Amino acid sequence: MLKKSSFFLICLIIIISFNTFAKDNKTPEYYCDDKETIMEYEALIQKYPNDPNAHALHALWLGLCIKTGRGDLTIPEANAIFDDIRNKIIGEMKEEKKKKEEGEKL
Repeated sequence: MLKKSSFFLICLIIIISFNTFAKDNKTPEYYCDDKETIMEYEALIQKYPNDPNAHALHALWLGLCIKTGRGDLTIPEANAIFDDIRNKIIGEMKEEKKKKEEGEKL
């Protein structure tokens, strides 16, 4: 069941995930070492400790940071992976919310 705070979580996920790795398309810098981004993820997990979607995205972000840091993946490859998974999670959450709203109308 979708919690009331899920919409807020979706918004946070979208905002944070825009700051995934690349600061812009022209620089090779990434946010894996950015203290503000790290703190945003930690705050998200603290605020939603029981939300598997928040944990999944945080774990994915951490893993992709390790892989880009080791050179296993390029930043664009990591961004594509993160964006794909993030979009799937957001799509599933929206679908769940829609089903819940339709169920409430009945």
